[in-house]
Parts: sequence; C-alpha cells; structure tokens
Amino acid sequence: MSALAIDAKQIRLEDLLDSVEAGTAVLPAFQRDFDWSNSDVVSLLATLLSDWPAGSLLLMSGRPEFFEVRGFEDGPELSDAIRFVVLDGQQRLTALFHALRGRGDVTFVVNAEKLAASDGSAEAIEESIEVIARSKWKREYDLQRQGREGLVPLHELRTASDFFAWRDRVLDASPESSRASVGRLLANVYRSHLGHLNTYAFPAVLLDNNLPPAAVARIFERINLTGLRLNTFDLLVARVYEPDWNLRDRWDIGRRESEPIAHWLGEDGLPVLQVVSLRLENDVRQPALLKLKAREIRSNWEPAFAATEAAVRKLRDDIGVPTSSWMPYRGLLLPLADRAFRLGHSSLNDDGELASWFWGRSFGMDYGVGSSTRIAGDARLLEQPTPNWAEAALAIDRRTLLSATRRQQSALWAAFVSNLASREPLDLFSGELIENPSEDAVVVSLFARSGTGGYHLRVLGLALATRSSARILRNDRVTFLNAVQADALQSQLLPTRPLLESLADPESLLQQRLALLEDRVNSYSEVPINWFDGRDAADPDSQ
Repeated sequence: MSALAIDAKQIRLEDLLDSVEAGTAVLPAFQRDFDWSNSDVVSLLATLLSDWPAGSLLLMSGRPEFFEVRGFEDGPELSDAIRFVVLDGQQRLTALFHALRGRGDVTFVVNAEKLAASDGSAEAIEESIEVIARSKWKREYDLQRQGREGLVPLHELRTASDFFAWRDRVLDASPESSRASVGRLLANVYRSHLGHLNTYAFPAVLLDNNLPPAAVARIFERINLTGLRLNTFDLLVARVYEPDWNLRDRWDIGRRESEPIAHWLGEDGLPVLQVVSLRLENDVRQPALLKLKAREIRSNWEPAFAATEAAVRKLRDDIGVPTSSWMPYRGLLLPLADRAFRLGHSSLNDDGELASWFWGRSFGMDYGVGSSTRIAGDARLLEQPTPNWAEAALAIDRRTLLSATRRQQSALWAAFVSNLASREPLDLFSGELIENPSEDAVVVSLFARSGTGGYHLRVLGLALATRSSARILRNDRVTFLNAVQADALQSQLLPTRPLLESLADPESLLQQRLALLEDRVNSYSEVPINWFDGRDAADPDSQ
C-alpha cells in the first residue's frame, strides 16, 4: 500500500458542512438512512458546544471506483466533483447539517439565558437547547421575540460573520432600552460556547478512492471499533447496488419471510454470498467474495438464498442441530447449501449419509484449522450425486473425545450436546421429552464439582436437563440420581444401570458413553468413519 493511500488530518466542521451543502460530500448508496432522534442530536450539539471530542470520521477522497454514492438526507443533488465519501460519520454529519444549516422538520435553538446561567456541564448545556417545529419557528418567532427571549437558532451559526450579522438584526428589532443587555448576553454566550461551532474540527482518516475493497474493509474494522463495521457484506451491498436492486433490502426481506434463515443466521447475510462464491469461485474467503461481479451476485442471489434455507432445514430438522449457536463449526452449513444449489434441494433428502458426514467432520474437528480449504473440498465432494465417501477420510480420535473440555475443545462440546439434542432426549429426572432443547434445556454435568478429580469439566460427562430438573440436581444430587429411569439414560447415551452406580467409576462411565456415541454416529449410514486411539491429550483436569 503506498504512503499516499491513507492520510489523517483535522477537517473543520464548517468545511464538511459546506461540502454536504454543495453535494460534494456524499454517502455510500448502501448506507442505512439517518435514524437519530432529536435527543440524540441535542446530545451531540452539547458535546460540540462544550468543545469536547465527538469521535473521528472515516472518509474516502473523490468518487469511489467500486460502489455507488448518494446524497445526505435533505441535501442537494450530487455534484459531479465529489470531494468526500463519508464511510463512518453519516449520523453525526447529517444531524449537524440539519441543525446548523436549517434543514429537516425542526429548528434547534439555544436559550442564551439558560446557557449563560449554567454550570457549563454537558447536561446543563443540553437543557439550554430547545427543539421547535420549523414551521412554528418561522410563524411565531420573529427577530423581536428571539431577542426578548434570548433564543439563538443554531442555523444562524454557519459562520462567525453570519452569527454577528444575525445578532445585529436582532438588536435592530429590539427595543432600544434592551439592546445593550441583549447584545452583551449574545456576545458572552458566543465567546463561552457558541463560537465553538465555528472553530470545531473533526479528526478524519482519508482513504484514496483506488484502494482495493478488502483494504477498505480492513481499515474500517481497525478504526471503527465501537460502531457498525463495514464488513464484506456491506462492501458487496455497495458493489451490486442499483436503484431497483438493493442487496441489503433483498436480504432484509428474505429473512423476514424465512423463519429458518432468521433463526439460524440472524442479521448475518454473508453465508448466502459465500454460497454464491463457492458455486462460482470454489472459495469462500474474502478476496474471492470481493471478486464477484455485480451481475453474478444479482443473478445467483435468489437460488443461493433458497439453497441456504434448505441447508438450514436439513441441519435443524433432519440432522438435529437445534440452533446455530450449537453448531460445532458454522462453515458446515456451506457444503450442504452448495449441494442444494448445484443438484437441487431434493439432493438433501438422503439415507443418512449427510448426517454421517456432518457428525464425522464435527467430532473429527476437521474444520478447526484451514476451514476454507476444507469447505471447498467438501463442496466438491458433495456436488456429486453419489459422493465417494471414502474420499472424505472421516476420522475421529477417541482419546481426544475422552479428555475434551468445553474450555479446550468448544467444537466438541457443541457437537456432543447437539448430538444429544438430535435424538429426542428425555429429561433424566422427570422422564419427559425435551421438545426444544436449545430453549427448554440447560447443559449440566453429571459429576459433582468437588471430589471427582475435575471430571465435571469433561464433555462426555454432560447431559441435558430441564431447568427445573437442573435445580433439583444442584440442590439434591442423590434424589436426582436415584430417580433416573433407564429410558431417559438410553436417550442421552448413558448406560442403563443405576446412574449413581455408574458415576462411582468415572473413567469406566466415560468409556461406556464413548462407545455408545460411536455406535450412534455409525448408525446413521454406512459411510466409513475411522475411529482411532490417538496420542494422549494433555490432562485438562490438571490445569
């Protein structure tokens, strides 16, 4: 990256607002609309009137090469000579543009008498700022009333000379007997607070408009640590934007209409774009995503979205993972979605092979390192109508499973509790079916915290229980353990002899449970899985 690609400087607020007003400071077309409340704007104004920092800005110099732009709310048409693109700072600059340049539906007014009498705190300054409907201000607040009540409309502070010209008009409209006192009041509050608006400057980082998209995203993430980050999805929203085709709108509509997508992905639309990239580039990493052409994303969005939804349904309703937070690896969604994309959604209606693949990869911890390469490889494997499962080389280390703890192997924790949830688990105490494990159950350790050599940390010592049963286990272990029935034990991969007896020999219990898990994973289909005894892992209980 050249030394001239990034610059940092102080830019006067007056200069920024002049650019907004001239249409030479603009916004990325994908940015969300201005949504601050009046109280938000008042708080920002009080910060500036106190001459306190109000954060930095991230700007791009000139017209960008890889996304479209639009103007500020209530601003003019775009100029052909774009000076700045505001990547971070839209809400603040729009608020100040409205307040200090007289745009929007309300007028922000400072009560000079309250300001002069205040203790100078931000809270007191906020109390001196009034918000009046713009139509009412124009109709009811003439210059004489402004002088009489000591009201200063902030849009008269666009420059220092503009303020004093307004002050002179107010004094001319005021009775001669009050002109001196009004003049002193306005001059004093200008020197103490109002003048800060005419000298205020924002620290800003300026990016060259020819920086590659990946660099812009990286810089934004490093600088904008507390706000909404410009991520890969945002950049691709910008890349494909057209007035009649907005990727963010398509995503928002899609997840509102798809309960599986909303439940599984939340606000993260990137996996759908990764499915497009996997289909076209056989790669899900950021550089591949940013290489996608706008027409490729637009033409593939709908089928990729539908394929992603089909993969979520497969994971949740068939394989049995109840929620995305219990996914061992989020990337396991993508080869399934790619298969649905390439071969049709019915290709996910299998005889258990996909479940074998999923659990083999999960318990094998295959997506822990080099997951992008593994995703691409599995996509190539699953794109075959009848995959050659021997090529998958599924392998699970028994000793790693035996010693695993959530702290050291969180993926194995997620895989195990998801597997328990996938086969209609019965509550160990009541014997009732836990219908919605991710919402109705908690994960408990069967081993006591003390006196068991740290076995309570082991993943294979966990079980699912309703919240009421978990309270009983915590308060009266003996009563709980004596009440467990054989059917409930079997449903949660536990030997069917009395649980209290099994817990007396922790190593034996874990070995038996591992054998039951192995039988279950092998039962999904005849996909070959190599269960092996690897080298002993470090003892988690010694840490």
